Amino acid sequence: MKGNEIIQESAALRGQGKYQEAIDLIEANLPDIDGDIRLNAQFEAFRAAVEAGNAETAREYATTIAAEELAPPSILTVSLINGAFHVADQDGNDGAGQPRLNEPRARHGSVPDQALM
Repeated sequence: MKGNEIIQESAALRGQGKYQEAIDLIEANLPDIDGDIRLNAQFEAFRAAVEAGNAETAREYATTIAAEELAPPSILTVSLINGAFHVADQDGNDGAGQPRLNEPRARHGSVPDQALM
């Protein structure tokens, strides 16, 4: 399978609630995926981990994605709040009434410890 096909298959598994299978598919094929497609694959595995409630794996992917992106993560900001993940879109809306965690750094001076950027 090509990179995009792997991502689509992983997304289908995630849609069926087969989160670990979705993550395993990405992890098994990640060494053979290059460039932007690799980053998209990591985002897919990250989403599966978040939806599964697997904080450790989600944090690992978020950290990897943040390190590999040229700019701060542009699609998702993840925070650990009271032991639960809240996934915010790029506008900071997480649907759970949580404070925005992806405000520009200049406004806060630093990123909160619980924000993974």
